[in-house]
Amino acid sequence: MIRAVLFDMDGTMFDTERLSMEGWLRAAKAKNNGLDREHFLLFRGRSVPANAAAFASWYGSEELYYEMRKLRTEYIQNYLKKNGMPIKPGLFELLKLLKKKNLKTCIATSTKRDQAEQYFVQTGVKDYFTDTVCGDEAEKSKPDPEIFLKAAEKIGEKPENCLVLEDSPNGILAAKAAGCMAFMIPDLAPAEEEIKGVFDRECASLLEVAGIIETWPDVPQN
Repeated sequence: MIRAVLFDMDGTMFDTERLSMEGWLRAAKAKNNGLDREHFLLFRGRSVPANAAAFASWYGSEELYYEMRKLRTEYIQNYLKKNGMPIKPGLFELLKLLKKKNLKTCIATSTKRDQAEQYFVQTGVKDYFTDTVCGDEAEKSKPDPEIFLKAAEKIGEKPENCLVLEDSPNGILAAKAAGCMAFMIPDLAPAEEEIKGVFDRECASLLEVAGIIETWPDVPQN
């Protein structure tokens, strides 16, 4: 029985992966660097050190990665200051349903705690969650299952009783390696063929997820 839902954050709850891609491509242009959309997509769901190492393998410099990342971050911050946080359709409808059904919830994000907390405050989502785990609280990044195992442990549930909501292949691989059920909600790119046999279900949006969970029986109080 599913007793908890674990949420990826960027690209699943918030439309920040799109902002990140725009920021990276702008930074690449400013630095006359060859980073393109295909390389950016490989960043999703992984830690900063892992992405810095990948970038260095492509372009020969971790220093340049961090310079470009700073420009990307400035772009995102300026956008959010001007426009607010873009919320994925159905997020609050789903969160209210999960609370109604007494399902535990946990954010499991690769974003560092200080940045993630800013997002929580901006959107008011934290009151809907049982707990949160952030990227600097896990030693290994997705596709390693550590962050989902930590999330399940933190809310006192077995991984096999948890449903993970993810938008990236790395996140899906991490969820299944942890022993969780996993729903793929594609964001910037369709689900790749090689990942289609891994996740349990593909959903067009969080509203579709809510429609599925609406049919589930209520979970008894502990």
